[in-house]
Formats: sequence, C-alpha cells, structure tokens
Amino acid sequence: MKTAMQELIEIIKFYEEECVDEDIKIGLTSAKNMAKDMLEKEKEQIIDAWDKRGSTIVPRYFLEENINGEEYYNQTYKQNK
Repeated sequence: MKTAMQELIEIIKFYEEECVDEDIKIGLTSAKNMAKDMLEKEKEQIIDAWDKRGSTIVPRYFLEENINGEEYYNQTYKQNK
C-alpha cells in the first residue's frame, strides 16, 4: 500500500521523465521535491493518528494490533519502496 503522497510523487516522476519541454520539466521537478518534503509530514500524521486511536477509543492492550504508530507505518507503507 502507498500513501497519497507516495502515489503523487510517482505520478509526477512519470510525467517528469516523459516531458520534453525543459521549462515544464523544471516545474515538475520542483513539484516532486515539494511533495517529497511533505512526505515526512504525512508520515508523522499517520503515526500520530495510529498512536491516538488507543487513547481515545480503548486502551491499547485491547486492540488487536498492539504496535505503535512507527511500526504500523513501516509495516503498511514501507513495504513497496
């Protein structure tokens, strides 16, 4: 599975590689770099949401997957890199 930002980066990269207009290619490269910068923020949001689910719904030890947000992110989104 991929996050929305990971998918966006792949799409931009595809168009960047296919582009022949240098000005457009520069813009696509810039957009790709901004998306890569936002990837870390997205990761933090996913981890935070996962960690909070145990404190707002039920205690963590009642949850089926007793893992923290970092472990969840790595298992779910790092497998396709």
